[in-house]
Amino acid sequence: FRSVQGGDGLARYEGRVIFVPFTLPGETVEAKIVREKKEYAEAEIVRIITPSPERREAPCPVFTICGGCQLQHLPEAAQLRYKVEAMREVLARLGKLTSYDLLPPVPSPPPFHYRTRAQLKVERGELGYYRQKSHEIVAVDRCPLLIAPLNGAIEAMLRSLQRDRLEEIELQGISSGDFLIVLRGDQFPHDRGEHFYETMRQTLPLKGVIVGNRRGWHVFGENFLIETVREKRFRISERAFSQVNPAVNRLLIETVLEWSAPSSNDRILELYSGIGNFTLFLAERAASVTAVEGNRAAVEDARWNLQNAGLANVALSTASAEEGVRRALKERKAYSHIFLDPPREGAGKAVMQGIASLAPEKVIYLSCDPATFARDVRILLDRGYLLRRLQPFDMFPQTGHLELMGEMARVRPD
Repeated sequence: FRSVQGGDGLARYEGRVIFVPFTLPGETVEAKIVREKKEYAEAEIVRIITPSPERREAPCPVFTICGGCQLQHLPEAAQLRYKVEAMREVLARLGKLTSYDLLPPVPSPPPFHYRTRAQLKVERGELGYYRQKSHEIVAVDRCPLLIAPLNGAIEAMLRSLQRDRLEEIELQGISSGDFLIVLRGDQFPHDRGEHFYETMRQTLPLKGVIVGNRRGWHVFGENFLIETVREKRFRISERAFSQVNPAVNRLLIETVLEWSAPSSNDRILELYSGIGNFTLFLAERAASVTAVEGNRAAVEDARWNLQNAGLANVALSTASAEEGVRRALKERKAYSHIFLDPPREGAGKAVMQGIASLAPEKVIYLSCDPATFARDVRILLDRGYLLRRLQPFDMFPQTGHLELMGEMARVRPD
């Protein structure tokens, strides 16, 4: 076996590629094929004949059943090693990215109990996550990836919340432990959310319950949280994105500032700027920042965050990244740096071509998917940029996911 992106093991049997989840390099297993595809097959372990010496007992009782984790059977250092190997293979195969300075991967300070957000499905009153490669629900009463207050919320909902007609629950927390609960269900009565909020805020750091049903949205308490990062306060509304691992988020901010090293002469374009997680720190050091974000709630949070920090050198734009780049080209803007942090689907051809046409000296790209990173960065390299260095971050321990940051420098005219 060899590990591939996502955490599966890849084996070849009679010349055919077989993907077998929860296997490790060097192991011998008996497996049965469960899905046949044109170019490969998927299998499940029947028994492990020769286990890897690195294999450990997973601490979660529903590991291999629940779809949330793929690597709990490995110590964290080994997880990170395999994920980086898989990342390098993807970068080379999809983007022909082979020449760069690969920095040592950054582990997550807490390997468990790091997640401040979770989405739970509700089926016949049971709370749970999707099963592996399925839309069936596996019931849970706690999760070892979640911070303690969110596990407390799950226990409280199982104990005290009438859950019929409820379809989905979202838990949104911050590093202090404060959290919001979003309850969704077309037929779910909003007064149940109100009663739960009034009862549970006495014993849990619950700041608000938001109920979404066919009559609209109903807010009990607050619909935002206030996070503190590097002595700055950030408002995070329930409809805005925030990083799920606060400890690694702080390390990301440090690395962005170190790599960008903005000075009072630099004008920065930031795409997918969100609530201003990076914006505030860049704006403290640069001459100006243009921050482009498509989520209106996130832009309003960013505006509050900037005003609270006393920063007036940021131009906020509610627009897609593609529109932001197109506008910058039309207005013939000049930026020394561009920083982007797109969602899993990446930035795409139009955005990356636009960035190349803007011709900044430096581009820093933060990605949660090596495949889309490889595709996007290849476009810059074909237009006169060099991938100088790459830093992996273990934002999601116990899973097959890996965060990576790359720095591109302009080395020749387009």
